[in-house]
Amino acid sequence: MGVADLPLTYPPCPLDGVLVSNLMTAGRKHAVTYPEDLKEELNQNLSISFDSDILDNLSQTARYLKQLIGSVKEKQKMDAYLIDRYKLDCYITVYSHTDTFQHYFWKYFDKSHPLYDAKKNRKLYPFFNKFFRQIDEAVQRLCQYLDDRSYVIFVSDHGFGPLNRVVNMNRFLSELGYISFKQESRTGKKGLLQNIDARKFLGFLSRMDVFKIKERMNQKLRNKVKLRLEHTFSPQIDYGRSLAFFGHSMDQGIFINKDHPRIKFDPEKFEKIREQLRSSLETLKDPYAGIRIFEAVHFPEDIYTGDKRQDAPDILLSAAPGYFCHSGISSHKIVEDQHSEFASGDHRPKGIFIAKGRNLKKNKSVDEVHIMDILPTALYLCGLPVPKNLDGRIASQIFAKGK
Repeated sequence: MGVADLPLTYPPCPLDGVLVSNLMTAGRKHAVTYPEDLKEELNQNLSISFDSDILDNLSQTARYLKQLIGSVKEKQKMDAYLIDRYKLDCYITVYSHTDTFQHYFWKYFDKSHPLYDAKKNRKLYPFFNKFFRQIDEAVQRLCQYLDDRSYVIFVSDHGFGPLNRVVNMNRFLSELGYISFKQESRTGKKGLLQNIDARKFLGFLSRMDVFKIKERMNQKLRNKVKLRLEHTFSPQIDYGRSLAFFGHSMDQGIFINKDHPRIKFDPEKFEKIREQLRSSLETLKDPYAGIRIFEAVHFPEDIYTGDKRQDAPDILLSAAPGYFCHSGISSHKIVEDQHSEFASGDHRPKGIFIAKGRNLKKNKSVDEVHIMDILPTALYLCGLPVPKNLDGRIASQIFAKGK
């Protein structure tokens, strides 16, 4: 078995096969493999050093698109090498390049997007075609390994759509009185700097980049500069003294401080605060469009089971299409238009599912397949037992007459 670039495989665990752990590690430079010497083998035989990072979200240029296309070619070579070298009978590989592309180039190919730039579209469009042709070629090459007894499943973990507005959640919580700031944020010279709207200031600096300094800086340095500027111009949250706060943007949820004097680990007081917050979130509207920002506000026990549920945020947010919850407090507004320097596309709940193989329906649409159904279905197709404790089920609707 082989696995390449599958999220959440860092650090890699031993398996009967090979694994390249890449996405969501400490960065591609620190990516690791199983067995450990596979990293050096790929470097020697394919000149793959893992030093370039495709998750460079500050470049929206032709130069960066060339780098992205080159990264697809590099990964295509790695896939072929691993399958051929290790005679793999099962292979899982992830092309995260399409995710990066849609996040940061959506506004350049979607004419309905408020930040659509026709001039930039004309300049970049040829590279868009090259990019997707390269993805198609990678898929085609993988399919060449299939015989009449093989199965192939293409699946995305989400769909995509335009991102128009940002919701600054910690600004929202601050105005409700849930957040406390460190004393240094309120007084002195630094306090004067923090009256500046950091997101607007960062946008201004980016637009004034006449010497193209941004393009010449590597991804790590640019992110470091961006974070330093945001830290300078943003008030610093005192998490220990705050009653509630929005976590990392990847969480899309709010944590409640159970040790806060207003709660002191009292379950009834905790539930009261949580219900108050949910009510405020459910009625929060976009002041410009007049629509509710959140389609749903969940508690983790409504969604999750298992002994890790306590690690989830205390409130989980499902934003309406086109809205994204941001963790920063650098902006003075709760809801604002997305800035041109940041992502213009974002995830949607429904992705794609395509399967091909003997005894499967041909050229037919099937009833909805849930992402949790992929693993039990893949195990079944491989003739392996499906553990009873797995979430999801075998997607029987894809079979023509049963396997």
